[in-house]
Amino acid sequence: GYRQFSKVIAHVEQHYRTPLEVSELARIACLSESQFRKRFVKLFRISPSKFINRIRVQTAAKLLLSGDAPIAEIALQCGFCDQSYFTRQFSNFFGLTPKRYRDRLGKRGSPGWVDGE
Repeated sequence: GYRQFSKVIAHVEQHYRTPLEVSELARIACLSESQFRKRFVKLFRISPSKFINRIRVQTAAKLLLSGDAPIAEIALQCGFCDQSYFTRQFSNFFGLTPKRYRDRLGKRGSPGWVDGE
């Protein structure tokens, strides 16, 4: 069960900033890539690549609210080499663009900001 994947999860959480290959994760779990994918999906109900993206966008969300670093910089810090891809992934997960997310949730109690989006 989960024990076989605990090293994989720890690896993703430590290395999400770098390109991660499913084959590398399969090696950590001592499984073939196809076995790894099947068992991962069965256990977590999500593909390994979607899991990696989930970790990345959740980390990005924390960074968006905890500071004022440019969105492009946050995208890079979280392992996205392309800001438009990052924005798409973030929007799919949270239902808001990174800018809207920051504007809406990062300025609680302040007047609403018009951002032209």
